[in-house]
Amino acid sequence: MNITILIGTCDKYQFLWKDFVYLFEKYTRNEFSNIRKVFMSETRSESIDGYEFFTPGKIPYSNALIQLLDTVDTDYVLWMQEDYFLSRYIPITQFEKYFDYVVSNSVDRFQVECPTLMESTGVPVLNEFITKGDSLYRLNQDSRFSVNMQASIWNVEFFKSILIPNESPWQLEEWGSRRANTRPHHLIHHVIPNISMWYHQAMVRGKRTDGYWLSKKVVSMERDMEIGEFERRVFNPI
Repeated sequence: MNITILIGTCDKYQFLWKDFVYLFEKYTRNEFSNIRKVFMSETRSESIDGYEFFTPGKIPYSNALIQLLDTVDTDYVLWMQEDYFLSRYIPITQFEKYFDYVVSNSVDRFQVECPTLMESTGVPVLNEFITKGDSLYRLNQDSRFSVNMQASIWNVEFFKSILIPNESPWQLEEWGSRRANTRPHHLIHHVIPNISMWYHQAMVRGKRTDGYWLSKKVVSMERDMEIGEFERRVFNPI
C-alpha cells in the first residue's frame, strides 16, 4: 500500500513505546509488517525491530511534523499517537478497504470512530459504502475540528498544506481547522455502530487512564506467559 504509519510521541512518554508496539503487533497480527512505521519523538529513541525513530530535537510540534513529512515517500500516512493502545483485531483486509475508499474518492482525511465521538458537524454520505451497515459522514466546510490529531489516514499533500511553523498540537487543531476551512476539503468520518472504540487512549492530560491500566494488565499477563519471547524477538533482534 502507498502509505506510511506515523506515531506521534515525545521524550517523556518513552515508557509507553514498548506497550504501544506490543499491542499494535498483537491486534494487527503482524499483517502490517511491510508498511514503514516511524515514531516522531524529540531526542530519545529505542531499537525496536520494524520501527524507525525521527528525532528532530525539542522543536515546536508543527515544525517536527513538517520535517517528518518531508521524509515520507508515500502519498498517504496513517497518523497515530503513542498512547493509542489497540484493543481489538484490525484485519489488514479491512484497512485496505478504508485505504481504497480514500484513494478512489480523493479523501483528504479519513477517521474511524464509534458513534459517541461523532460531532454534529458532518452530513451523511449517501450511496457510498465500504462494508454493509456503514455510516459515512462528510465534515461540513465550517467544522470546528476539520483538523484533528486523532488516528486518521491523511493525504500527505493536504496534511502539508495546513501546516505552518511554531504551532502546538492544540494550535494546529484549532488554527489548522480554520486554514483548512478556507478552501474546499473532503474529510470523511466512518462511524462504526454498536461497538466500542478500537483503541484505548492511555493518557489524558498527562495522567494514566483506566484504558492504560486495562491494557497494561493484558500486556503484563501475556508477557509473563510468553516468558519474554516477544521482547527477545522484537526489542533485541538477532
